[in-house]
Amino acid sequence: MHELRAAAFTTADFVDLGRLVMRLQKAEDRAAAQLFAMLSAETRREIAAYRPPGMPQRSLRERLADDLNATLENPALTADPAFGEPVPAGPMPGAARVRINRARLHAAFPGEFEPPTPRKPLHVVNIALNLVSGHNLAWQQRKAETFTVTGWHAGSYHLGYRNSRRYGGHRPGQQGISLGTAVAISGAAASPNMGYHSSPLLAFLMTFFNARLGWWLGNPGVSGARTFTKPFPMPSIQPIVEEAFALTDDTRPYVYLSDGGHFENLGLLEMILRRCHLIILSDAGCDPTGTFEDLGNAIRKVRTDLGIPITIERELAIYSRDKSTDVAGRYCAIATIDYPSVDGPGAPQGRLVYLKPAVYGRREPTDVFNYAQQSPTFPHESTADQFFTESQFESYRMLGFHTIREVWTGPWPPDGTDVHEFVRRAVVSAGADGRGELAPQPVAPPH
Repeated sequence: MHELRAAAFTTADFVDLGRLVMRLQKAEDRAAAQLFAMLSAETRREIAAYRPPGMPQRSLRERLADDLNATLENPALTADPAFGEPVPAGPMPGAARVRINRARLHAAFPGEFEPPTPRKPLHVVNIALNLVSGHNLAWQQRKAETFTVTGWHAGSYHLGYRNSRRYGGHRPGQQGISLGTAVAISGAAASPNMGYHSSPLLAFLMTFFNARLGWWLGNPGVSGARTFTKPFPMPSIQPIVEEAFALTDDTRPYVYLSDGGHFENLGLLEMILRRCHLIILSDAGCDPTGTFEDLGNAIRKVRTDLGIPITIERELAIYSRDKSTDVAGRYCAIATIDYPSVDGPGAPQGRLVYLKPAVYGRREPTDVFNYAQQSPTFPHESTADQFFTESQFESYRMLGFHTIREVWTGPWPPDGTDVHEFVRRAVVSAGADGRGELAPQPVAPPH
């Protein structure tokens, strides 16, 4: 996960690894000598053993990339004049230090490293931390709390965060939790402990039959000071017992993680926690009767946990197939996120564009209409069906394409426009009154 940082090193960032290794080995200039001293003992030994003209071993390439990512967080690199003009000492956000140090390393080794990549979107993987036996009486219904993994940190705003470069996977050949592990946990829908879906009897039966997709990792809070770097519990007998008898909480050295939908299925709370001022949300949850369970759950938790109201502008006119109406159904809705109620009158309002699949039987493409006649629950077929046919997959894809064209309400394709133009057109499509101005581009969160 930590390799998703915009400034992170990967094995593809070495322009000439052999030349870099030789420069570090000889340490004839101060920058090379200082960087060599910052590397791990294993990497230094392998560099010392390297002999040209052969290419360095793959293990050295990977270990060197990991060590360089560790140095990006080192304040000594920020202040060392060997890498350029020293940056004034003082507190600095971790993300800013990493970007500065990456630029300083490239300036000192211009022929050995690729230049830093532009800033990329922040990938936030949503997970649920199970609290089936938690002691907070106000959380007896939810039985879980939010947990996220990004390129920077992993953890919960109730417990705290750990550096993703060290959390959940500190072992030979891997530094920190991997992208694959984070995404697999995020989709662990079938689990003995499933947040507000949990049942003690079901937990025992699923554990007994080994129907267990969840994952045990170290507690990111103070209780996990000695365990947060481990990829799994050691030993694992006690966690298995706690999982079987629904005894999971956030006070032990290890926590039980499962599908993010076991807490909040849309990921909206985490975006508002980060103060994103423009949120485009696609709700693809299974909702055949149009109860908006996931949206209602998200709005409720945002107001309860963060104190921020979310108000739908005008009517939420997205209808399910089993509800007849004389009003033309829509494909999106617009909501106002009232950040000023918490952050003060100077804070800008947030805007939420809510998209949800719908079939009205009149405007959809012919092939989508045909599939809808064959499947009465389309476009909300159960996710228990994991075997998709060609017509099923294409019908969902085409419905999504049709939905965006309907929301756009203008010439297609939309050449030379940006996301704010899409939002303006979505306001018209939703029949909203467009209260409040569109927010400026959000600023990256101060990790």
